[in-house]
Amino acid sequence: MSAGVGTHGRRTIALEARTAHWAPSSSDGPTLEVAAFAEVGKTPSVPGPLIRVQIGDTVSLTLANRLSDTLLVSGLLDPRSGDTLLVAPGATGTAKFVARYPGLHGYAGRTRRGAQQRFGGRGGQLVGVIAVDSIAAPPDRIFAITAWAGAPPSGGDSTFVLAINGKMWPHTERLQLAVGDTAHWRVINFAGSVHPMHLHGAYFRVDARGTRTGDTAYTAAQQRLAVTEVLNIGESMTISWSPARAGRWLFHCHDAFHVEHEMEANLPVAAEMWRMALLGDTTPLPAARHVGGSSTHGMSGLVMGIDVTGPDDVAPPLTARRIDLSVQQRARVFGDSVGIGFVLASPNAIPGDSITIPGPPLILTRGEPVAITVHNRLSEPTAVHWHGMELESYFDGVGGWSGSARRVAPSIAPSDSFVARFTPPRAGTFMYHSHFSEVRQISSGMYGAMIVLEPGRRWNPDRDRVVVFAVAGTSDTASVVAHRSKQPLQAGVSYRFRFINIAAADVVDVEALQGESALTWQLVAKDGADLPVPLTRPARFALGPGETMDVVVAPRRGALTLRVKSFNNFDAVFPVR
Repeated sequence: MSAGVGTHGRRTIALEARTAHWAPSSSDGPTLEVAAFAEVGKTPSVPGPLIRVQIGDTVSLTLANRLSDTLLVSGLLDPRSGDTLLVAPGATGTAKFVARYPGLHGYAGRTRRGAQQRFGGRGGQLVGVIAVDSIAAPPDRIFAITAWAGAPPSGGDSTFVLAINGKMWPHTERLQLAVGDTAHWRVINFAGSVHPMHLHGAYFRVDARGTRTGDTAYTAAQQRLAVTEVLNIGESMTISWSPARAGRWLFHCHDAFHVEHEMEANLPVAAEMWRMALLGDTTPLPAARHVGGSSTHGMSGLVMGIDVTGPDDVAPPLTARRIDLSVQQRARVFGDSVGIGFVLASPNAIPGDSITIPGPPLILTRGEPVAITVHNRLSEPTAVHWHGMELESYFDGVGGWSGSARRVAPSIAPSDSFVARFTPPRAGTFMYHSHFSEVRQISSGMYGAMIVLEPGRRWNPDRDRVVVFAVAGTSDTASVVAHRSKQPLQAGVSYRFRFINIAAADVVDVEALQGESALTWQLVAKDGADLPVPLTRPARFALGPGETMDVVVAPRRGALTLRVKSFNNFDAVFPVR
């Protein structure tokens, strides 16, 4: 439902910006005082009122500023001009534009007192969506990501809140679909950080990418499959997908810090801090409490749950290749911090502190059933997610969530085990990793590569080079770039590089160099799915957490190096043998 009144290609809207009390968790939970948009006479909302029109429509609006600061709003004039509507406190501004550009746009406000402009924080919810539809546009759902950040409590970390359509998990809307439905989703990032959005259990098709000023629709040849897609600040995407299996699934940000449970656990502290700041009260507050793995699945923030109804999945066959995978830890792996890793063996066959980081690559075959027994030898619960795999929901690896209301998969308790059964439906590059208290467990090394081969093909680690990017340990300099290779590259021979990014929070920029010269390579697959057409490109790309990329390259003579830059942690050049 669009804001305002529309008739004969014209829409008239009366908006205002005013102070509101926003409850990002339950409706009766802690509130944060924010600035927000509303239609005149209606309750403010986060995000602000949706403006939905057809291409060619004329939009006329007024904006009353009920705040004590000057209001500056972009996006309400010509979306591509970058012009800003400026409204003084107590005044009303006007804007008019013709919806010429199809896609998802945004309007965003900031406040100014004197020469000082304020971004984010209290004003971070001053955002709204403008959807410009073609006549043939299919029904869709729109999801807007917003952020709030506050000062740190006494002795604690800074507090922040990330929300989808104004709510954080587990209070986000529960999406309802049936097997075979087609879902069209449009997602826009108003938050001041990068968000790699990941879908469990199925692929989505990327139909368009855009910024707040409009979309670029992909042609049929450009459309590609993915399970993770990175949204940079101000970007949007349009995706389509169809669930093939009943059960409960997740759509969430793959930055581990953006889904950690502490976000909701610390909300009461954040709300009280903000209230006291407004009153000028400087009384110290208790530190934000660390709860880590005490919740069922250790999540909050940018997570949405999806209930898919339909026939239950057929039970996996009893005859399956059996794999034992033990989760263990060893002291002082990263300075004084423990390392948590995997071992490809049952617990009684190995020392209790033997680990490999990254975990051993799991080499599977398309169409061959597997039964992977995960043995937990930690002193805390854990869970393992088979990232990118199309499988029965119960085995997806989110403790306390995966499965159905009748049959919910547990987290794996200490000294217990869980058998994940699935049959890989496609060949490609995937990963497995912790899906419980991910900030700590993934940062401690709990991840590995999962490679699915075509039937009859043997794994050749010489021609298939797996490169895993991660950041392990607690120090900013404790970076891990794992390159699995034993033989040097030969000039003129084609190699497949399988790049995996499982850093807890880092986007990684990768560039291949030969001497001082740049290379070209072929992009052939993303997230385990073949691209519609291989793309020959300069040998560089960016890879977000939870993404994989396969490239084919035939190096020239001379040493080949990879230059790696991460968003938060490292900048390194290392040779490829």
